[in-house]
Amino acid sequence: MFDRTKATAMRERDQKARAKLLELAVVEGEKAGTLKAPEAPKDAKPADAKPADAKPANMLARMLDARRDSLIDLVRKGRDPDSIGPGDCGCGGSAEGWKLMLEGSR
Repeated sequence: MFDRTKATAMRERDQKARAKLLELAVVEGEKAGTLKAPEAPKDAKPADAKPADAKPANMLARMLDARRDSLIDLVRKGRDPDSIGPGDCGCGGSAEGWKLMLEGSR
């Protein structure tokens, strides 16, 4: 049977063991001179970069790509993703229009 206090004690024990192992790995890496941050390849591209000639196969894929790109732009401009509402994605709808439509359906 599950015992929350026993599980908590085991979790704390495991976290201490992990911390000791990580500390040992860091110490050994520093001694050997092999501990350093990995460098990005010189020809690395951003994760969201697309080839210039890549086009989605169909209209739905193009629409979804455009929506995703516009949402990413909003986040880059500092908008909170939770505050983005209907119409903010670039689909052409307006938040007021959606509110009216939702109120009318009730």
